[in-house]
Amino acid sequence: MEFSKLAFQIWAIAIFLISTILTGISNMKLHRNLGITQKIAWFLARRIRETFDFAWLPGFHGLVQADKTFIGGKRKNISHEKRGGLSGRRTTGKAVVAGIKEHTTGQARAMVVNGTDSVTLQGFVRYNAESGTTVHTDEALAHQGIFHKTSPEHLNRYASEFAGRHNICFLDTVEMTLKMIAGMEDKQLWYIELIDW
Repeated sequence: MEFSKLAFQIWAIAIFLISTILTGISNMKLHRNLGITQKIAWFLARRIRETFDFAWLPGFHGLVQADKTFIGGKRKNISHEKRGGLSGRRTTGKAVVAGIKEHTTGQARAMVVNGTDSVTLQGFVRYNAESGTTVHTDEALAHQGIFHKTSPEHLNRYASEFAGRHNICFLDTVEMTLKMIAGMEDKQLWYIELIDW
């Protein structure tokens, strides 16, 4: 909110809407509800969604569950030019998202990882769990699809957002809003950071 030209009331309503609608709210809906332009609504939503990143929390301990999933479209929906370069299993060309959830507290974290090799996935678990933690994994097929379109550029932000939404879904409305406001502390996201690749 620092250096923002938007009124505090718009910020407060946007934080309330984004934190309480657990399936998410589109920037077009924010644009219509708040009476601001779509571009401002998109930027406002991205800045608020950055508060879902709870990577600063201490590592998980006790019993945790870890898994991975592949995010990306079906091969049949890819153009022939792009499809020609893909060979191998059906997971080729898709992004890998690893997740970990602490059993006792229900807190979760998710992030994009570079691959599915044991070094990468074990590194993800070691980074997010303290030593001595019991880790449960499964070998089930990855879940198909996701209810929002994702792009590789923003996938890490999407993963953090969904893990953050999971972490606050058990709180009441006031606690959700306060948790998001606390997450805004010392975070400043400029528009150019989101659009400049």
